[in-house]
Amino acid sequence: MSPVQLDAPRWGLRHWLYSVAALFVLQLILILQLGRREEHPTERPLFRTSVRLAVPGQDATSLDDTIRREDPLLLALPTTQGFSGPAWLQFSPPDYQLPEATNPVYWLSLDPPALAGTFRTFVATNAVTPARAADRPLPRLTRFEPAQTAEPIRTKSRLVITDDLAARPLLSPDVLPSFAFGDILSNTVVRVAVDADGRASFVMLINQSGSRQADAYAEDFVRKARFRALRLSPGLTPATAPLTWGRCVFRWHTIPANGAAGG
Repeated sequence: MSPVQLDAPRWGLRHWLYSVAALFVLQLILILQLGRREEHPTERPLFRTSVRLAVPGQDATSLDDTIRREDPLLLALPTTQGFSGPAWLQFSPPDYQLPEATNPVYWLSLDPPALAGTFRTFVATNAVTPARAADRPLPRLTRFEPAQTAEPIRTKSRLVITDDLAARPLLSPDVLPSFAFGDILSNTVVRVAVDADGRASFVMLINQSGSRQADAYAEDFVRKARFRALRLSPGLTPATAPLTWGRCVFRWHTIPANGAAGG
């Protein structure tokens, strides 16, 4: 048999890391153990001063017992176990009681003649005169002043044309009659549309005067009226020309039944 040669195992990265960490921990332990210093106990200083208490026998005994106790505050703060207890904390209140001060009842004196004296003085020095209605001036009376208009009193009926139709004069006579009526008539207003030839193509009564006869006369007058014809532009005919709108306002003159003229 031939001898088999075995290869030595190789360490991996993990083995190297574990080995370095173990050496580091071992080195740290050695440093801490070898670096300690022995602490020698310090010697207490010797207190060479002696204290002697110059007090009576009983008090010296109680004070000596108090000093030997373990509480260091017995000499700094007042307590019942210390020497200041009987003087500061264990005492009885005094039996002396202060007498309560009492004053006799004192009533204020009343002077009946002086009652209401202030009011009498006020009345005597502040005389108030009664209000008299007759001493005041009379209120100013308002006068009725009728509103005066610049328009003269009408003696006959009149026609007024407004809106766009006012630019086209009326060619037919506008002589209007007066109507016999017992009261003043309102204005009759007629809405009208006039074509290019000057004739009314649309008539509508929009305001009544109070007299059916006057309103009917106004509508018939507008239908038969003739206005100035329009000058047509090139390309327009009387049928295609726009209408002219306006209002005819009839202001009537009335005649009472007795024959006297009225406005």
